[in-house]
Formats: sequence, C-alpha cells, structure tokens
Amino acid sequence: MVDPLLMHVRRARKALGMGSVWAVLAISSSTLAADDLADRVDISGFARVVAGATSGESATFQGYDDDISFSEQSLFALQADVDINDKLSVSAQGLLHSSSVRDSGLEWFYLTYRPTNAWQIKLGRLRTAFANYSDVVDVGFAYPWITAPIGLYGSYLFTNYDGASVRYSTSSGELALQFEAYYGQDETTIDNAGREFDVEIDNARGLIAQGQYQNFKFRVANH
Repeated sequence: MVDPLLMHVRRARKALGMGSVWAVLAISSSTLAADDLADRVDISGFARVVAGATSGESATFQGYDDDISFSEQSLFALQADVDINDKLSVSAQGLLHSSSVRDSGLEWFYLTYRPTNAWQIKLGRLRTAFANYSDVVDVGFAYPWITAPIGLYGSYLFTNYDGASVRYSTSSGELALQFEAYYGQDETTIDNAGREFDVEIDNARGLIAQGQYQNFKFRVANH
C-alpha cells in the first residue's frame, strides 16, 4: 500500500520540481504536528455570575451591603491541560475575579506524573485540600449549596501553596479508598472581617484519607 503523503510528494515533484518538494514536506509535517498538539491539549473553563445584597441598611456581609452587587463572587476561569506523554501532563488555570479582596491571576500551575494508575504525583502551584470541595470551591455548580459554607471554606484559610502532593487510590468491590500527603509553602494576603493580613506559611503539610462505600462517603484529614 502506497503512503498517501508519499504519493502527494511524487506528484508535487513532477509538477513543481525538486525545490518545491521540501516546502510540501515542511507543510505536511507542520500539519501533522499541529494535529498531534491539538489531541494533547484540552482547554476548558467556567464562569459564574452572583448577585447579592443585605436586608438591612447598615448591615454588611462578605463585602455586600443593601445595594445589589455583582462584584463580590462573580468570576471567570480558563484552564489548559497538556498531555506530554501517557504519564506526564501540565495543568494551568487563570482566574479573573471582580472582588476587591481577591486578586486575579494564575490560580494553579503544576506538573502531574502518573507512574501507575494507582499513583499520582503533583508538583507546582497547587490548591490546598482543606475540605472535600476545596478543589472546586470556585465552581458554583460543583457543590450542593448556593455558596460554600464560610465557616469551612472561609477566606481566612490560604487556598494555594507551592509544593508537592502524592496521592494513592485503590478499590475493592464497592469500596474505593484514596490517600494523599502534601507539603509546601505560601506567601499571601488573607482578608478576615474586613482586615487584611500578610501571611507567610512555611512547612505546610497534611495527610488526607477519603473513601466511598455504595452511597456513603467519608473523609478524614490532618493539616
């Protein structure tokens, strides 16, 4: 069977001469490389528009007052995931936020290595896994509340860190288990009750165990 690309080159050589054949080869190679890159890159994103106001004229809460505001929790995010090979990938997420107490910019940027189906190693700018929905707390439709509970997902917690995490997953029958350990550091500004604090976090570390049996889920963590 004759390669279609080779047949194309032979026709080009007869019609255009040898000098143009190299141009045809270069264009064909570029097309194949572009197609391969498109297969390896996944672009996704999400957005949310949130309006809120307090019921009292002098009451304020999480930046809201008695005038309706769209600025405090509305946001837009764009994420790119690139598969370098079957075991290695790179992920980056940029977030545009309108809140005065939160900066827009690169939310996470990390390298993922999967030596086996059970093991996953991440290195870079990561989301701190304080609670079950920490990874998706910005994605409003990913959890059952209108907004995530402030007592658990409040702004007084640092949401990101620079470091590494190791995750192991296993399952047997209807039981699925996952274990994770992380270590890192961060420099950030935390807003609490309208006051801002510059915080430097060293030796941030934690151990997390979670699982599911039928419809029952559980999670235990130490940070």
